Amino acid sequence: MPLRPPPGAPPGAPPGPPPGAPESLPPVGDDELRENGLLSLDDAEEDFKTGLAFMAAIRSLEPEMIFRLTGSWRELVLDCTYQGKNCTDEKYFIRTVASGYGICYTFNSNFNTNDSKAGKRISSLTGSDYGLSLELYLDQDDYMSNVVSESAGVRVVVHDNDQLPIPDEQGFYLRPNTHTTMALTKVNITRLPEPYQSRCFSSWKQTSFVPLYRFDETIPIGYNVV
Repeated sequence: MPLRPPPGAPPGAPPGPPPGAPESLPPVGDDELRENGLLSLDDAEEDFKTGLAFMAAIRSLEPEMIFRLTGSWRELVLDCTYQGKNCTDEKYFIRTVASGYGICYTFNSNFNTNDSKAGKRISSLTGSDYGLSLELYLDQDDYMSNVVSESAGVRVVVHDNDQLPIPDEQGFYLRPNTHTTMALTKVNITRLPEPYQSRCFSSWKQTSFVPLYRFDETIPIGYNVV
């Protein structure tokens, strides 16, 4: 996750948090341990503790603070086209937050109220010219110089347009300074409900849970429930 120099800093200043951001990582408490399925950090290496503390700190911040800490859309996206049409305007994407990766931008999402064609775009032809094409600037000079940013690249998640990305569980990495083309084939798996052993649900309404996106309670998280 790249970190930007604080507002008003002189040219060449090292990256740092803006006003209002925590100056140091808080200690990892029992809640964070349980959330990550751990019982104790007594034998864990310091790098692992630092990474866990960083994710806990990110989860504690308000979305607007996270947006200020990370690079802007204009800094990240140099060029964007979909089927030959320009899509560099941020209105074609929605922003979500992943504690391990920072800001996620999603194209063609049903949750995008700023794009009248969102969720309706369908590509019926193969080839990179007929899909989404992005040129990104990673600005590695602004990456944090610690264990949290030991690697550089982009995390890509391909999902249905009525779902939100879960990059910690899904997706794949793209290396910087490369040209990558991806071709996908969709496989739909339907699991059987009771009385079969899988005992799956076809809708969240059949459960006692109402999953919500933590930064916007009007947006349900669309897990792959079929």
